[in-house]
Amino acid sequence: MTAHKASLTCFALCIAFACVSWGQISPKTSTANPPAKTKKKSVPRKVSPCEIKASRSKVPAGGKETLRAIHPKPKGTTFTYSWSVSNGRINSGQATPTIALDTHVPPGESITATIEINASTDAPFGPDRHKTCSYTLKVVKPRKAATKPKAQAGKP
Repeated sequence: MTAHKASLTCFALCIAFACVSWGQISPKTSTANPPAKTKKKSVPRKVSPCEIKASRSKVPAGGKETLRAIHPKPKGTTFTYSWSVSNGRINSGQATPTIALDTHVPPGESITATIEINASTDAPFGPDRHKTCSYTLKVVKPRKAATKPKAQAGKP
């Protein structure tokens, strides 16, 4: 029977060792050295390499629209901007991430705005250090303003 007890003890130890190895049972740890806490990794926000935002995709002829370039901006990196448009005119902001666009073109035409962004480091765009992106606006007829005054009750 002693051999039987020894084999059962050995079997129990092997099972305990296997469970600890496989993570099913946590081993006893002393309070002097508690297990180190692992820091939860934060998931970085995904930003497309280059994007142009506008408040609308259809603009009235003869109006104005603001366009803004969106791109990653890591600390320690400086940027230069260069805009161009296929139609219309850039009123202000040629060397900034935001421009004011003049839409004095006939209704039915489109205006494509393109920006080239150059970075001082590889961080945002990789080794080429520049990105180009475009956005197209459709020019539509401006809404007619109400020119007829409303008639007041009791007055001709």
